[in-house]
Amino acid sequence: MKYSEQQIQDIADNLPAAYEATNGNFAATAERLGLSRGQLSGIVSKYPDVQVQFKESSDKLLDRVESMLHEIALNPQDWRGINVSSAIFLLKSKRREVYGDRQTIEVQDSGYAAGAKQEREEERERPSLTVLGGTRGGTPRTDGRA
Repeated sequence: MKYSEQQIQDIADNLPAAYEATNGNFAATAERLGLSRGQLSGIVSKYPDVQVQFKESSDKLLDRVESMLHEIALNPQDWRGINVSSAIFLLKSKRREVYGDRQTIEVQDSGYAAGAKQEREEERERPSLTVLGGTRGGTPRTDGRA
């Protein structure tokens, strides 16, 4: 479906309020805007103005979650009724660069790869023995003479 510039501008203008009203539920946001989830997804990916509005709306929602967790950390007695695990999961999944789990992988060189490479180079440097003719006295000839 092709959208007019005015329709795209209306979507961009109304997206923040719809996103906040649905607590970041993308399908519900699309419905509030009179679109299907697929339509909104296509518009967000195609139109930079809408993409900016979506990113800013998503960031604001995550900022609220982050602030809530900061408040709980400062006043732990006030956390009753708040699902802290869900808030942490949301931040870990949406702000991976900040809250995501990190793994450090150490690789030790066993020398195998270097040794195998050296063996291949040595094989290239060794002259190969090719029997070109018959034998005299039981010794193979390698000089190309029969």
